[in-house]
Amino acid sequence: MNESAPSAPVALVTGATSGIGRAAAVRLGTDGYEVLVHGRDAQRGAEVVEQIRKSGGSARFFAADLVDLDAIGALGETAAEAQVLVNNAGLSWFGPSAELKPAAFEEMFVANVRAAYFLTAALAQPPCLAAPRCSRAPPRWRRSPR
Repeated sequence: MNESAPSAPVALVTGATSGIGRAAAVRLGTDGYEVLVHGRDAQRGAEVVEQIRKSGGSARFFAADLVDLDAIGALGETAAEAQVLVNNAGLSWFGPSAELKPAAFEEMFVANVRAAYFLTAALAQPPCLAAPRCSRAPPRWRRSPR
């Protein structure tokens, strides 16, 4: 009987090139997950991947700007094997609320709310919830209008 070893569970961590995201990615790698490291900076992403590998884990880097819906959809397709999603990427602003410009608020909302929502939608397609390596149709928001 030829049994293959079970594959490691796969986790996608957005915003994994610094701070809490990096710490989560490294911890997941240490805990036996194959980590899909997301960020915008390829050099910092490579550093995180190397750190995970040096600790005995497995990791790959994926660059995507989560403000761009097409980039979110592409990341969802590329990371379709992920069983765990850590939606960590985001923007922040520090200062008095009355001084926050509407354009800056809109940019934060797009990065912090819309991106997390649509990435989750791209990864959690109903036919795939029980089969992590299944084929997925593009989310409705990525399909061309008829």
